Amino acid sequence: MSGQNESIGDFLVGHVANGSHWKFPFREPIDLSPLDFQIAGIQFHVSLDFIMIGIALILCLAVLIPSARRRNLLPFGRFSSAIEAIVLFIRNDVVIPFMGEHSAPKWTPFALTLFFFILSMNLIGLIPYFHAATGNISVTGTLALVVFVLINFFGVIHNGVLKYLKGLAPSGLPLPMFIIMYPIEIFSLCCKSATLAIRLFANMAAGHFLVFSLLGLMALMNTFLWGVFSVPVAVAMYAFDVFVAFLQAYIFTLLSMLFIGSAIHQEH
Repeated sequence: MSGQNESIGDFLVGHVANGSHWKFPFREPIDLSPLDFQIAGIQFHVSLDFIMIGIALILCLAVLIPSARRRNLLPFGRFSSAIEAIVLFIRNDVVIPFMGEHSAPKWTPFALTLFFFILSMNLIGLIPYFHAATGNISVTGTLALVVFVLINFFGVIHNGVLKYLKGLAPSGLPLPMFIIMYPIEIFSLCCKSATLAIRLFANMAAGHFLVFSLLGLMALMNTFLWGVFSVPVAVAMYAFDVFVAFLQAYIFTLLSMLFIGSAIHQEH
């Protein structure tokens, strides 16, 4: 029993924890350390996160580029029609409301890249013996850091340094209130990006733990009755996890556009 507990626990943790070995059933783990490389004297270690991010990038290119093919200004097929529906939804309901119609052509490619890239990593994490890159706070934190840099960079570009910094706090405040509110607003700005990272990480990691915990309990209980109960529940939770993969990619993209748009259009 203790051996089973340990193996199931290792599997659950290994599914979301980064590492230098890729585990598969009925064979020795694949050592990724020989793939390490150097650039300008800096050593880079190839980990599971690195591999999964690379797979997500390749998947995006392999799926989206053919889907962009058009015939007489119409989508090439049903799958292309579905992709175009997502593109129009992101542009009309995510980018335009926060960035404005005039800026939509500039910001829509970024929003779509963010959405499909996160979605690809989320879906790859649902494949057995693959790794959930978005279940690692380091990956989601890096994505949130990119958004944080964009918030402040374009806030300064569009408003100027002094106007942007002044606009962080509500206008018209008395000086004593301004002294109190300004540090709070700066802290709030940092928290916005932190919530992006924690929300995506927590939801994806929790979903994976739940599904595989139900399947692990089936192995531990070792009874037909428990299998009849746990397998349908695990399948239902797996389907729900697919929904969550789309939902979290959408929420991350939506909040990113909201935060960047708020920094650019401080008057609103």
